[in-house]
Amino acid sequence: LKRAPSILQKMGFEWFYRLIQEPWRWGRVKRLPEFVFKVLLTKIGFSSLKGD
Repeated sequence: LKRAPSILQKMGFEWFYRLIQEPWRWGRVKRLPEFVFKVLLTKIGFSSLKGD
């Protein structure tokens, strides 16, 4: 896989370039906010969520 253009690397957007080049990664990206939210809830004491 080719690296992102240097301007994108310098700006910190190489991850975005990779998403464009590898669209199958979108599934992971879409689920990431839900995962982070659940981890944070667990850390503050909510050990179970409705529907889980």
